[in-house]
Amino acid sequence: MRFGMRVFSIVCTIDFMFILAQNGKCVYLNYSGRDGKQVLNEIFDRMTKGERITKLNISGNKIDRLPPYFESLSFMKVLDVSNNGLKYLSNSIAGMPLLVSLNLNGNSLIFLPKEITELKHLESLSIRDNQLQAIPEKIDDMTSLVDLDLANNKLDTLPFGMGAIENLKRLNLGGNLFSTFPPILGYLENIEEIIFTRNKRLRKIPRKLVKMLADSKTLLLLDMRENNRLREESTEDNVGWKELKEIFGNKIRLSQDEGSN
Repeated sequence: MRFGMRVFSIVCTIDFMFILAQNGKCVYLNYSGRDGKQVLNEIFDRMTKGERITKLNISGNKIDRLPPYFESLSFMKVLDVSNNGLKYLSNSIAGMPLLVSLNLNGNSLIFLPKEITELKHLESLSIRDNQLQAIPEKIDDMTSLVDLDLANNKLDTLPFGMGAIENLKRLNLGGNLFSTFPPILGYLENIEEIIFTRNKRLRKIPRKLVKMLADSKTLLLLDMRENNRLREESTEDNVGWKELKEIFGNKIRLSQDEGSN
């Protein structure tokens, strides 16, 4: 199992649709691939009956936004709203302070509400395959983040404070619009895996940043495949892919003939 995808200890035993704990309140709901309107009505009914929903899967339901009552789902620990065409994530997400895992993959999100940074217990955040153009400035407030997947968006920069997320071990920035390495990568003290594939605008990697990554005591993998505009030869200020291979050895993955594994 990959970084951040822990087996979360939720009191309920998982079953097909829903299972109640002995106290009759802790609930796991799996509504994947159903009718969105009906699903949201059923969730509301269960909530008003006092059921404590701790894990919810509503992926693939064509839901374009989460209803306001979601801010009352305060016992939620694991939430999957992937593949819905979600265009807007409301600040109601901040009403889930116990959230540990949030899956927003395969939607149409352009921005994230600043309130998402209030999720202090969130360990796994996946927002791949959206249209994100920016990340909230105070993302470093999310101090529990271990696994952050931002692949296949429209990002070309990252907030500098992101480098202060001490627990972050895995970061996926593949398939974005970066033309250079974001400076924050050199400040992630416990990073183990950086995926930076398919950034087709990438042309240069600052030498200073390469040195910081090379000095990392935790980095195990730097995946740089399919960055075809990255220069082969180094300059005084920037490092080409040939030298990258020399510096990182078997820690790096490259597509170029002389640099591939």
